[in-house]
Amino acid sequence: MEKTPIEDELSRLAAIVTSSEDAIIGTTLEGIIFAWNKGAEQIYGYEAEAIKGRHFSTLIPPDRRDAINGNVDQIRLGKHVDAFEARRIRPDGTVTYLSTALSPIKDARGRITGVSIITRDITQARRSEEAFTQERILLRTVLDNLPDHIYVKDAAGRYILDNPEHRKFLGASSPGEVEGKTVFFFFPKELAERYHADDISVIRSGKPLLDREEPAVTRSGEKIWLSTTKVPFRESSGAIGGLVCLSRNITASKRPEPEGKTRAAGKK
Repeated sequence: MEKTPIEDELSRLAAIVTSSEDAIIGTTLEGIIFAWNKGAEQIYGYEAEAIKGRHFSTLIPPDRRDAINGNVDQIRLGKHVDAFEARRIRPDGTVTYLSTALSPIKDARGRITGVSIITRDITQARRSEEAFTQERILLRTVLDNLPDHIYVKDAAGRYILDNPEHRKFLGASSPGEVEGKTVFFFFPKELAERYHADDISVIRSGKPLLDREEPAVTRSGEKIWLSTTKVPFRESSGAIGGLVCLSRNITASKRPEPEGKTRAAGKK
């Protein structure tokens, strides 16, 4: 017997629910689970036979169960509960991070009879985010404690990141005093033009500048020598997005030793 259009549509919807990797769950307004797809089994770790008929609070840590009542109150009013993130522990002890959204289920007369719950497993994304955060903290710790001048510039030669030692050299007290500015703001024209030419050469050619010994002038007017290395950095697209620079103050090694000290060192 051929299916009616409504039956055909229902079959397609059922196939979507069944095959979805997201958890699709149906509960009564009292919180009793009556619908549970394969995605829910994978995400929550309960097979349908073991969870149907139980209260949804089974899936929530005891200290977070008070939030259920507030969400159900919103559903009773016909409102949707936007996706929110939560940490959950599966029956096997695995920690997962989930994004869950709730919507009201209505009957043919438009009466609200239950709650539709759609949950997505975002564990991998959350762990990647946490790993990235840890890497940033580590990088920032290294940058902030190195005695060298370290900075990053964009493709136009504007500072976008630097460390405290570099800001001290420039006479700046905060990142905001440096970000977005170029060498022409901080150095005499002749030096600024030389630095900028090196920047553009590295960015356009993609070739690093290594251990260049060059003069510099601090904001207080002191003349010093730097050993500078500039390397291009590439964006995810592969295009060169700017450069990273490390400069070390080598003034002490450029100064001639006092005459008396040089003679004494020559005696055996």
